[in-house]
Amino acid sequence: MFSEFKARVKLETRKIVKCSRIDNGDYVDGDILAFYKQKGITRQFFVPHTPQQNSIIERMNKTLLDRTRVILTTLGVTKSFWVEKQFKLSIT
Repeated sequence: MFSEFKARVKLETRKIVKCSRIDNGDYVDGDILAFYKQKGITRQFFVPHTPQQNSIIERMNKTLLDRTRVILTTLGVTKSFWVEKQFKLSIT
């Protein structure tokens, strides 16, 4: 699957995958490690289920949430329909 993903990235963006950030879970078998070594792809590991260790993902999450808030505000959607607001109400 990763080799298909790598080929698609190259085809659609004309960029080369140079690094892969993965947890120490399912994707650390010998085949994928050999593929990374053959293609010169570096690996960066992080602890599973801790997105805090992956700053790129955290930054993208913040960006997406900020954009969503702007869209909801621009459309005039009341805060009662915002997931954050409903979540906060349900835990208090």
